[in-house]
Amino acid sequence: GDDAPRDQAWKTLDETGRVMAAAFVPGDAVVLALAMPDRARAFLVRITANGEQRIIAEVDPRLEDDGSSCDVTSMRWDAGRGCLVVAGSFGVHAYRPA
Repeated sequence: GDDAPRDQAWKTLDETGRVMAAAFVPGDAVVLALAMPDRARAFLVRITANGEQRIIAEVDPRLEDDGSSCDVTSMRWDAGRGCLVVAGSFGVHAYRPA
């Protein structure tokens, strides 16, 4: 198949960073936790099957603790609660779609 549209969509994401975790979510999409270069926070980026990407949340433990690095160790979609559960050095957070 023609991969050009998909590859082009990947290149348009302005944020860069190391992927720490990923989870499949409803709507044929995946959410990636991207570490920012300063390692102090992470962005949760939702990417759909057609390549559309959007930052859906920011994990910033500097608001809650001593400002140590933000490490996302796992993510999973909780269908029963309808939220994305994110765990890491900051504890456990849950994010529900707006």
